[in-house]
Amino acid sequence: MGFFAEVIYVLLGKFISTKSLMIKRSQPNKNYKGDIIKCGRYNEDICKSYIYFDLSSLPENIDIISAKLYLNLINRLNPSSLYTINIYPLLDDFGDFTTYNFQPNILEIPLSYNLIYKRKGRIEINITDIVLRWRNGLLINKGLLIKGEESRLDMLVFGSAYNNDYNNIPSLEIAYSIQSPTPPGQKFVRYFDYEETINYINGTVKSQPIDFSHLIQATVFVNNIGSYDVVVTSQYSPNNVIWIQDFSKKIVAGTTSYIIPKIYSKYYRLLIQSTGNGILKVYISYMVYL
Repeated sequence: MGFFAEVIYVLLGKFISTKSLMIKRSQPNKNYKGDIIKCGRYNEDICKSYIYFDLSSLPENIDIISAKLYLNLINRLNPSSLYTINIYPLLDDFGDFTTYNFQPNILEIPLSYNLIYKRKGRIEINITDIVLRWRNGLLINKGLLIKGEESRLDMLVFGSAYNNDYNNIPSLEIAYSIQSPTPPGQKFVRYFDYEETINYINGTVKSQPIDFSHLIQATVFVNNIGSYDVVVTSQYSPNNVIWIQDFSKKIVAGTTSYIIPKIYSKYYRLLIQSTGNGILKVYISYMVYL
């Protein structure tokens, strides 16, 4: 009879922002949900931004090692000076009701990042302390506030959760350890990234099948850069011949969404249905036993 040994794995979970919003002092009763977010000051105007990550797919019994927030800086008003970005955890929800005159409460203990002489590119901010507070029940994950130095003339522009370019969307990478029973001979894991561009049509198309043998977990990101809404369905197969359907999700044109596979089988693919032509960018992050 075989047995299962307890093995500790160090894994990396990737999450993209599913919601974002910007507010401006010059328009105190409005908010903005476009493809960019801003923080900082330009003349007498001040901008702040909010982002949210859905972390419900993180396993329960894990120990957080690190959490890194990635923002893609698209432009900057004054790149010739040092500038501090502050990240605050929210104590209240943000949404359509959020304005400069009606802002959610924050925990007044920011995590700060010093930006040096940079106009464009990826920014990495360590927010491990905030994620630990979420995970340990000291705070509820309501999202994050991105705030610049409001006394200095500088305005930073980042990609938002609704940006059409997947690489511009704010992301969060969480490294964690987990104990898991593993079959003998499979005591190591490996992390994979898969990308595919799919030209969808008025009708039905399918993605290429991926071998999900010995899968631990996976997250599927779908970026619909076309002009038509699509319905994306997870499909599973034990032999790459007979396919069963599981979860379906509507991806609105010009948005990015994600799917968590719920059934583990040898092969996985996506079924895409649409009433028009367009392009999908599919990104799959998954971990398997070796």
